Amino acid sequence: MYRTPRAVHFMNLAVEHAKRSTCFRLNVGCLIAHGKDIIALTHNGPPRGEPHCAGAACEGASTSCTRSTHAEMNAWENHNLTEYPNFSLDLFVTHSPCQNCVKELSRLKVWRRLFFQTEFRETAQLEWWESRGMGVYKITPSGYITKFPTLQLIDPASLYP
Repeated sequence: MYRTPRAVHFMNLAVEHAKRSTCFRLNVGCLIAHGKDIIALTHNGPPRGEPHCAGAACEGASTSCTRSTHAEMNAWENHNLTEYPNFSLDLFVTHSPCQNCVKELSRLKVWRRLFFQTEFRETAQLEWWESRGMGVYKITPSGYITKFPTLQLIDPASLYP
């Protein structure tokens, strides 16, 4: 019997959760895992307690949105990630983190690996994380996992033995 590899399953959950975002410009989902356990599942959108985005009528729909909190920052701000050991968490984001998110997230030393599905604008910040020993992987919609930036195909079973 075929079972979806855990890394692909986690990315699928982030993709599904992105659909809860009401942002008109981009829907992003994020999942944080500690080993095989999910500890956070979030999406981008306005800060808690503020009204949801209003589609094309939203003030940031055609320009750079200033209201929306990025999915990975929502996860960080709403979950106590500092209680986890160094280099023990995996971050699954539907779109690779922007430079500002990488800067903020890198202050926490809890990250082991970053998985993303779509490259968002620049990739220099991904190369920066990779150069510091954090595994960076791209998961395609069809379930292939490649090492970033080499695109070397990875056996999914090796990620969660």
